[in-house]
Order: sequence, then structure tokens, then C-alpha cells
Amino acid sequence: AASGPVSAFPAASAARADWPVAGKIAVRGWLLLFCLELTVIGPIVLFFQAWQAHLLVLQAYNAVLAAFSIFVGIDLWAQRPRALLWVNLYFLSVLAAGAGSALVVIRAWWRQPDSVQINNLLGSEASHMLLVILSIGIWWWYFHVSRRVRATFGSNP
Repeated sequence: AASGPVSAFPAASAARADWPVAGKIAVRGWLLLFCLELTVIGPIVLFFQAWQAHLLVLQAYNAVLAAFSIFVGIDLWAQRPRALLWVNLYFLSVLAAGAGSALVVIRAWWRQPDSVQINNLLGSEASHMLLVILSIGIWWWYFHVSRRVRATFGSNP
């Protein structure tokens, strides 16, 4: 006879103790913050930027990225099997979009290097791109080392 209480779900208690086993662990902590960023905060900012953009291509890009962000956030929150693949594709799309935006500004600067407005825009775009790279880098690192991600999805990307 065993002494002490016996758990009816030993695998679940083992998973909670040190999180080596995949299971339906609730989306909480930093993972929840990331889901909220993708499904609520980011799309609101992107739709606001789309509304303010003067170029139709920027409006379309921001609307598509907002929709993709919502899709990835919901997929991640629902703990679907391909969610981590979508997260990595989201990271790549944000980096590619930032690089594309930076190239547009650099091209404009190349044509009019003495323009004060374009020089200001170039500085603003450079600091924005640095923040994007830093943010994506931190989240990428989180997803690759997080015990919560491993416990929730069975592995890190």
C-alpha cells in the first residue's frame, strides 16, 4: 500500500512540477502577453497606422499584417499544432516588412539627400527598425528557451 495521497493524474502533476511533458497547460505569463499583443494591441496599432497612411500600399500592408497577427495570435492561444510555425512566419514577415519600409525611405533619401523631411524620416525609420529587430529577437529567444512554450506545445520551435 502506498503511503500519502496519490494523484489521480500523475502525468499532469509531473508536467506542472518541472514542465518536461507536453499537455494542455494554460496560456499564461509571457505567452499570454504575446497572445494579447498579437490579437488585440498590435492589430489596433496597425489599423490606426493604416488609417493614417497616405499610400494605398501601406494601408493594404498594415491591414494584411493586422489580419495575419490576429490569425497567429488566435492559433497560438488555441494551442493548435502548427502555431509555432505561424509564429516564426509572423516574425519573418514583420522583419521583412520593416526591411521593405526601410528600403523605401533609403531610396527616397538617395534621390533627395538634402531633404530635411526625408532625413528626419530616415532617422525615425532607423530607430523603428532597431526596435522591431530588438523586439522580434527577444520574442524569438523566448519562444526557443521557454519552459512554458515547451510544456504547452511539446517542444520549442
